[in-house]
Amino acid sequence: MPNANQRLKLAYRRTLTIATGTALGAIGLGAVFSPPYVPAPYALDERPDTLQVVITPIVIPPKPKPIEAPPSRDFVRDPRAPVEATIDSTLLENPFDVPPPIVPAAPTYSPLPETMPKILHAVIAEYPDLAREMGAYGVVYIEVTVDERGRVIYATVKNSNTVPILEEAALAAARQFLFEPGKQGDQPVTCQIVIPFTFSLE
Repeated sequence: MPNANQRLKLAYRRTLTIATGTALGAIGLGAVFSPPYVPAPYALDERPDTLQVVITPIVIPPKPKPIEAPPSRDFVRDPRAPVEATIDSTLLENPFDVPPPIVPAAPTYSPLPETMPKILHAVIAEYPDLAREMGAYGVVYIEVTVDERGRVIYATVKNSNTVPILEEAALAAARQFLFEPGKQGDQPVTCQIVIPFTFSLE
């Protein structure tokens, strides 16, 4: 009785024989029943190509209308107006002009009085919280104009090495100062004096 190895070899040979016979039979049947081969050479298509041209019409716009001249600015006299009535010539030149803002000029003063003003009431400048948070410090020199009564009538920043918010605080304080007015002889006069304001974080 053949062992397992021999049985495997017999089965392999039998399977190989059956597969080879089946393949040969299929090839034979194909050769018998397939249609005969007829060679057919490739022929070029000699039909002429047709080129389609699409022409886009060009539209020429009409000429623009001429710009009409603006109406004349000549004024027609109202026959109902009195003969002596006139029109301000400055309004005719540019009636839409906005007048420039009025900037107050520094008042006149005696440049160098014999006796300079003396401070009677000083005001300490307020240190803004925002300036403290920013760490801003420095000195602001405010030039004030003191009138004959000893009051500040004009103040401006003469010199500064700090930020504008401290300059505004110094200006606000300087406007509240009171002085003994400067004098030319025995006569009080308007003059100027510089007040320093120091802002320190210490």
